[in-house]
Amino acid sequence: SQQTRGISGVNPRPGPRTTKRALILLVVVACAGGARRSRGTVPCVQGIQDPRGTLGGHEHEGHGILFRGGHKGKRVALRGAAMTKHDEKAEGEEAGEAVHGEEEEGQSGSDGSSASQSSDSSDLPVLLDEDGRVPGGVADAPKPPELDYGFRSFPFLLDSSKSTDEWNLLLSDARAAFTARATKKARYSTGQTFFIKSSEEPRCSLERLAKHIWTLHTQHLVAGEDYDADRSGAEWWSLVLNQDDDVGLHWDRDYSIEADGDVHVHPHLASVTYLTGTGAPTIAFDMVGSMEGPDIDPAKPHTFRDVFLSRPRPGKHISFDGRLLHCAPADADFFSKSGSVPGPRITFLVNIWLNHVPISSERFDDLVAASLKCKTLCIDAGATAKYEEIVIVETAKEEDEGFVDMDLSFKDSGGGFVMSLSLPKKRIVKESESDAPDAPSSFGIVYASDANAKRGVTLKGGGTAKRRKLD
Repeated sequence: SQQTRGISGVNPRPGPRTTKRALILLVVVACAGGARRSRGTVPCVQGIQDPRGTLGGHEHEGHGILFRGGHKGKRVALRGAAMTKHDEKAEGEEAGEAVHGEEEEGQSGSDGSSASQSSDSSDLPVLLDEDGRVPGGVADAPKPPELDYGFRSFPFLLDSSKSTDEWNLLLSDARAAFTARATKKARYSTGQTFFIKSSEEPRCSLERLAKHIWTLHTQHLVAGEDYDADRSGAEWWSLVLNQDDDVGLHWDRDYSIEADGDVHVHPHLASVTYLTGTGAPTIAFDMVGSMEGPDIDPAKPHTFRDVFLSRPRPGKHISFDGRLLHCAPADADFFSKSGSVPGPRITFLVNIWLNHVPISSERFDDLVAASLKCKTLCIDAGATAKYEEIVIVETAKEEDEGFVDMDLSFKDSGGGFVMSLSLPKKRIVKESESDAPDAPSSFGIVYASDANAKRGVTLKGGGTAKRRKLD
């Protein structure tokens, strides 16, 4: 078994592969109609009863960011994870140093002039609105992206019972595209993600699935009005993990931009499609990643109020705000029966991007695409977009003996952290104990706001998590 624990674990979105460097300028971007920031613009799922009226809500302040190849006057040169201001008079010498001697097409040369004149895609500006998202709209008319950012579950996106042969071929294709590999010291795993633009036609089963998911979440939008079709689409990759493997705590981002200057450009939506029903659940936390610098202040422990948990089931699809912290820890796998030998946890991950293509994400290789074997996706048109009602669990009403506690390690640019997580295992297992396709499998866990509450989720600086053997 490939052990992938904590920060050494497989990140479901592999880190940067390129050596591209660029320059950034912090600016404020105002969208038409104003920023819709009612407690962070994270709406609840339709039909969910929120006992506090704040489920999924976040406080998030910030400013916009412009990322491009050059700027007159003062600018910020990127060196690894550090940003250093310098004057225009030093542009020639400093710019060459900032890219470590590797000059990309369209980037600043010795005179720092070529970047502002280039039309290369790496020099196109990436704007972030006040909520930390790339704005929707086109050209000079940015507007808030009209997407549903709430935690949503679609239990029948794919129908695994429709054709056993085609389903097995889809699993085979997912294995063929799996590139993520754990690393011992790096913050992110190695590997590659792929991108299919909304204007491109799929050439294989996995691209068809990525486009199906893109359409599910954006079918109400109009290309050319709500987004630029050539700069929007689905970033996708697959994961094939063993039962004891973890997906560590992380935020999905354009990791190349983060590596260049610790600036954080998140996808609009993150999603997971389960191709098998084994392994760790996906857990998303009510913590929005920062737009730059450390996400967490080690001097200020963070206490979570809302957590979403999703049990894997074949064909199930979940989506949530792409700015949220999430993971899939093996210690939270309450569902594997004792003594059983489950198969691998196979998932298909898709991030929805409007008006931004992650720098290191590329189109799937032609030869590999041609070699994939699944020809027909197992889709039931009448069920693929059907919502699942999420079970709300208020921890204050649960018995103490029904909880399990675990610690998860996490590394941020601000240092190392440990998350202490208490989950209502007894209630979750009881609600989802049936293997029936329509049995509950998604949970909204609401923690008490009382500072003296016995159960909760806390993130603190320092220390290393110890793996606990759970009953």
